[in-house]
Amino acid sequence: MVSNETVDRARGIADPILSDEGMELVEIEYRRESKGWVLRLYIDKPGGVTLDDCTRISQEVGRNLDVEDFISIPYTLEVSSPDSRVL
Repeated sequence: MVSNETVDRARGIADPILSDEGMELVEIEYRRESKGWVLRLYIDKPGGVTLDDCTRISQEVGRNLDVEDFISIPYTLEVSSPDSRVL
């Protein structure tokens, strides 16, 4: 399935970036929602993540995704903490 391949490739890009920052990728989703396709990363670190952490990771991962350019349809990249997940 294309979305599984996308998730795997995005994970391969995000994991080293997060590791360098002392963070971990808790979950990754790639799915179609009402506003279009969304690639959503949930990140965490000891003590929790801040908005600045999410912004920094979003910019860095986004740059790397743009370089790799393997997602052929428009999407939104979202980075947040596991606490923001809708359960």
